Amino acid sequence: FDLFHAHAFVTVHGAFGILFHAKEYPAYDEESFPINLGFCQKNSNLLYDEAEASMRTVLWLGIDDKMSVLAYIDTAAPVNQAILTVPELHTTYEGDFGDVQGDIYYFDCLRNRKVSERLFIIPR
Repeated sequence: FDLFHAHAFVTVHGAFGILFHAKEYPAYDEESFPINLGFCQKNSNLLYDEAEASMRTVLWLGIDDKMSVLAYIDTAAPVNQAILTVPELHTTYEGDFGDVQGDIYYFDCLRNRKVSERLFIIPR
């Protein structure tokens, strides 16, 4: 239920980026996480932790052929509040970083397949 996925985009300056989201579907809990996220949340055993949720977004940006940047986006920091599309979920929208190119999914549960066969890239 820690759905491994990312979103690819291209910035207005032509840089290629990938926005990774982790811990996407915490278990529903009346006290700690009373938000229904639908089908993918059913039977989740991922416990919600506010501190972990605020660090669930990672941004990789390939600036050019010699330089790239990898950064956690701390969505609890006041400076980052403006980029949250769903603040209570600490969610950022990939389209805010550039023109969305596609989605990337990794299914670790497909243990009977090679690692390369667990990765799916879907253009948009």
